[in-house]
Parts: sequence; structure tokens; C-alpha cells
Amino acid sequence: MLERFSTWAELKEAVMTGEYDFYEKRPVVEQGMLAWKKDPHPEGVKDRLRKVAELIDSVDTATFIYENVKGAVWAYAEAEGKGGVLWPLRVALSGKERSPDPFILAEALGKEETLTRLNNARALYL
Repeated sequence: MLERFSTWAELKEAVMTGEYDFYEKRPVVEQGMLAWKKDPHPEGVKDRLRKVAELIDSVDTATFIYENVKGAVWAYAEAEGKGGVLWPLRVALSGKERSPDPFILAEALGKEETLTRLNNARALYL
């Protein structure tokens, strides 16, 4: 947040308008938001969300921090295409197109809530 705001007034306005409400309540995600606009294979979003959930689930709850979550997902994101993996992860966790880094979000939300939000996003494809 400190990188995005130069004054306390800007930060206060962002908080008051709900820009960071995803930390307090689960977002409402629409299926159309989950596919990255440059994704050559948007039909693969469901499978990528499943794989990301599996990778995140492999991180021990006691060490569920930014570096470990990123470490679990990063090689997969590079292999599949970072935008196609990280965009749906970000949207599933925040419900927004603009939000903090998805690994920061995951750490802040915790493992259980992160997995719940990923599974909720995947359920949009059933």
C-alpha cells in the first residue's frame, strides 16, 4: 500500500471506498474476470486454478508466508505463462483487477481462506 499512496488522505480514501475490503470479506467474483485479457487459452483457467490450489495446499500452514507461497507457485506460473496463472489467482483472492501482489494477498488471508477463495472461483466453471 505504501508504494501506491503518497499521502494518508489518499490511503484513507482508498479504504473508505472499499478498495481493500477483500481483506475483511470474501469477494464476489464473476467468471469473466478470471481470464487474463492476453491469455491465449482462457478455457484453461479452471485447470490452472485447480493446479494453483494444489500447489498452495502443499505449503505447510505453519510457514504460509509470501516467500513459500511464491516458491510453490512460481515455477508453474513461468511454465504456463505468468499472466494466465497469476491473474486468476489475484482475481480469485481479491475480486478485483487491481490489487496487491497475489502472494501478499495469500499470506495476509492465510492458507485456509486462500484455498476457499480459489475453490469458490473454480466453482464458477462447474
